[in-house]
Amino acid sequence: MRAEVLSVDYPVTDSVRTCLWWDSPLAGTFKLNIDGSFVSSTRLMGVGGVLRDSNGGWQWGFSGNYGYGCSIHAELLALHIGLDFAWEQGHKNLIVETYSLEVLHLVTSGLAHCGSYMNLVLDIKLMLNKCWQVHLRHVFREANMVADYLAKLKIREPCGLSFWTTPPLGASDLLLIDNSV
Repeated sequence: MRAEVLSVDYPVTDSVRTCLWWDSPLAGTFKLNIDGSFVSSTRLMGVGGVLRDSNGGWQWGFSGNYGYGCSIHAELLALHIGLDFAWEQGHKNLIVETYSLEVLHLVTSGLAHCGSYMNLVLDIKLMLNKCWQVHLRHVFREANMVADYLAKLKIREPCGLSFWTTPPLGASDLLLIDNSV
């Protein structure tokens, strides 16, 4: 089954439900929140993501520094890494949330708009076409706080990726906030 994109278009009107917090997926579905981070003064990129179950329980997360680049590159890398981890861990029913409308546009439109990201976008498109159910969805930053924290966590450390089987310090408080709303 191919990936499906669920998005909120701007500007948001009163008739559109605006979700400003993390919400649980249905039973049997996992939710992957991803984020890329970019420090303009140093041009360093960070990536982060968290996978949670239908009860909001932490399954795994990742964070890392991917060297120099720009914000859209960081967002695409976070999506690629998150999808790859989810596939390898056997999570075949997945909602992926990001607040980057540009990433959603790049991975759901033709390759002509991809520019220097063409290879990365093509890899993501190939991953989305595997035999699994993936829904891509736009959310506001407030619904993506844990991924945002993880994307910034390792940005000033040496290049590399950390995989978290338990929440790192700082992420636990954000999980509690998400689960209390």
